[in-house]
Amino acid sequence: MKKYLSLLILTIAFVSCTENARTGVSDNNQGTSDETTVITITDDNTSTSSCTGTGLTCNGDTSDGCDGNKGAIHVFEPIVAGTRDWVPGGPQNFPTNTWIYDTQVTSMSSKIAAFHQFNTDATLKVRFKILEQPSLSASPNNHICDGRKLSGIAKPAYSKLHFQLGLKHLRCNLPAPYNVNCVDQNGQTLDSYFTLDQNPYHTRTVSTTAGEGIGVNQCSSVIDLSGSVVPGGQGAVTVVEVKRVQSDSLCKHCQIYNCTGSITDHYCDQDGEMIDPWSCYRMKVQVVTDSTNDFK
Repeated sequence: MKKYLSLLILTIAFVSCTENARTGVSDNNQGTSDETTVITITDDNTSTSSCTGTGLTCNGDTSDGCDGNKGAIHVFEPIVAGTRDWVPGGPQNFPTNTWIYDTQVTSMSSKIAAFHQFNTDATLKVRFKILEQPSLSASPNNHICDGRKLSGIAKPAYSKLHFQLGLKHLRCNLPAPYNVNCVDQNGQTLDSYFTLDQNPYHTRTVSTTAGEGIGVNQCSSVIDLSGSVVPGGQGAVTVVEVKRVQSDSLCKHCQIYNCTGSITDHYCDQDGEMIDPWSCYRMKVQVVTDSTNDFK
């Protein structure tokens, strides 16, 4: 009888231990069932189950970023004329003749804002979402896009864009130590304290994996530029530039009007043609830095 009683006690003890291990309850009953769920947490306390850094969603706004202890991802919206580049801290080389061009600029950050938005030591990721081409007939006498020529024959709206991104330095010209945060001895920061490099030190083409343009309402892949962040010296930050924007508008025009001539395929290939200076392009630019959360 004692033998059977001992066996019964051992069986109850084994079942009790097994049940505790499965529910995550510790020997002193301090644990909870949550402890048995293995979740890898990043430095900013966001779960990698919904924060992969690869861009799981394509909304084009801050909701594409993870939740966490850092700031929201930066979102910019270039609305710029063809042949013109978009760059935070710009514009650069924009027309000044108001009889021929709309010289108003509304979609580029000031130099002061860009200096803080792109201030990063290690992390720089970027992604693009292509938006529908702004209509020239909606408000022909009003501002439609930055730097647009006021007259020209519009082609059919694009359905995809193919372009380049550039990296260039925005530099604070104050002497040390004021150039670290670009605040002078009186506690002021002025746009005139900054200089934007004329030429990018790094460029790359943005397209689909097949080399085609990115379609309207579609996102590019997340482009990790962290390894291309080159220190420009104290008081310099790296900003992202959108340049050489090409589209399939001429291809669509020629498909309608049966163009003839020597233009191979009428730019229906993967590159397309430069957008006309009286037309516009529009996109979202999402940026991740040291001070923001990552992409989902």
